[in-house]
Amino acid sequence: MESRVERVKAAQERDKVRFEALAAEDRAKNGWKELGLGVLTVAIGILAIIGTLGTATPLVVAGGIVGFGTTAYGLSNAAEGVHNIVLGNAGDAHTKSYNLIRDTLFMGNDKLYHDVGNVFVTASAIMIPIGQTQSVVKGLTQFAIGEAGAYTAGQVAYHGTKLLGGSEEDAQTANFIGNLVGGYVTSSAAS
Repeated sequence: MESRVERVKAAQERDKVRFEALAAEDRAKNGWKELGLGVLTVAIGILAIIGTLGTATPLVVAGGIVGFGTTAYGLSNAAEGVHNIVLGNAGDAHTKSYNLIRDTLFMGNDKLYHDVGNVFVTASAIMIPIGQTQSVVKGLTQFAIGEAGAYTAGQVAYHGTKLLGGSEEDAQTANFIGNLVGGYVTSSAAS
């Protein structure tokens, strides 16, 4: 009887080690995704800043603000992705990764951090084609159309991912990419 209990405990311990190794491996993979999305976000922010230069002053200011916010959000996410890669490769599946902006400005509130970040990213994706309009009125009209397109595409991507059996994390990533693509495409089409 005692030998059976010992064998079960040993098997449980082996399973625990195996599951922790798998979780650490998944963490490293997710870190690479975070890093890639962070770099993409930085590029969108920089494009929003550059794309609005030389246009009407309100657009330059708006493009600079949302571009800076998007760039900071992307850099912070990329740094968190690198931290997740390091922790995952070290076999650590439990330590919370550090994100400078989320953990300081937002006091660790992950949802609020990503909600604000998504607003900056969506606005940046919309501002890129608006920078070519040279007109505040046309730019604001294009922005409104782009915002509607971003929201719609993001929701379709989110719910489509969930319906296909994707995780909440995958659905949030799909929403993020849907916002970018939808905002850019509809804003460009409105010009």
